[in-house]
Amino acid sequence: MNKLFVCVLFCFFLLNCSSGNKDSQPLVFAAASLHDALIEIENQYRLERGKSVKFSFGGSAHLSRQISSYGAPADGVIFAGLQPLVILINSGKISSNDVTEILQNRLVVIWGKQSEHLGSFQDLAFTAGKIAVADKNLAPAGDYSYEALHNSGVYDLVKNRLIPLGDVRSALNTVLSGNSNYGIVYSSDLNIIGTEYDFILIPQEFHSPISYPAAEIKNSKLKYEVRLFFDYLNSKTATDIFYRHGFMTSKLTTSK
Repeated sequence: MNKLFVCVLFCFFLLNCSSGNKDSQPLVFAAASLHDALIEIENQYRLERGKSVKFSFGGSAHLSRQISSYGAPADGVIFAGLQPLVILINSGKISSNDVTEILQNRLVVIWGKQSEHLGSFQDLAFTAGKIAVADKNLAPAGDYSYEALHNSGVYDLVKNRLIPLGDVRSALNTVLSGNSNYGIVYSSDLNIIGTEYDFILIPQEFHSPISYPAAEIKNSKLKYEVRLFFDYLNSKTATDIFYRHGFMTSKLTTSK
């Protein structure tokens, strides 16, 4: 009888430990363009620190509205652009003191070998075929893309050829699948395209700087766990992964 009691007690202990580990796993909402880099970093985080993080990827503006309007259970966020975070600040979900920039990016146009070659971004106006872009109402990549199109004087000449999509990865995949001749995406997306595709950088003077700010959700019970992961993003391991995926890193300081 004593042995049975000890066995039951031990099983109960293991169950609680398992539940505790699950309960300490924060959920971070992140920009779709960060998918490959963050998945690789999280794998290293588990190996090196024995901790894990869950992600929900998508267009930053869409994710921000899920949190602010529908109470989506995020513990932290890493978005592309500041505007999605402004929404969360104004709704009281995060504190402006907790916001820090961790990454920067560039904007590019990609196309397949079957499409006309571009010598400059403005040459897009003199080509034929569809142009895949992120929807400016759903993802900051759309804001940057439309800003570049307007500031370069190209927009009015190509507006009827634009295909707005949910996020920048959807724009990329539309080109890769052959459903669009051109796509405006991030330079970090170039890591997953083959040699059968060409690209040009869009001049930075045509759009606002592309930054990736991060913040913890104010009322999350796992703010400390989120902060530990954000601190890890400052490690050499994470920085090397970000560089390899085409991102430019900023100094990240979250310790308070």
